[in-house]
Amino acid sequence: MLEALAELYWEQGMFGDSSKVYRKILSLNEKSPRLCEWQYKILRNTLSAGTKRDQVQEVRRLGTIYEHMQKVEA
Repeated sequence: MLEALAELYWEQGMFGDSSKVYRKILSLNEKSPRLCEWQYKILRNTLSAGTKRDQVQEVRRLGTIYEHMQKVEA
């Protein structure tokens, strides 16, 4: 249900609220194989409404999560 809410916020242009919900999803599911997907959606929101600094930060977070997931799968 949280994912549906986050997507609804995104569709309505409520990018900050969408990101907050995705961050909550990430914190509740720290071991999920879908972490990169959710972080990408935070990045998508930030690309739509964030500053360049915030955008770079979210790209880095996505890279960090990706590297972590690669180690977990190995």
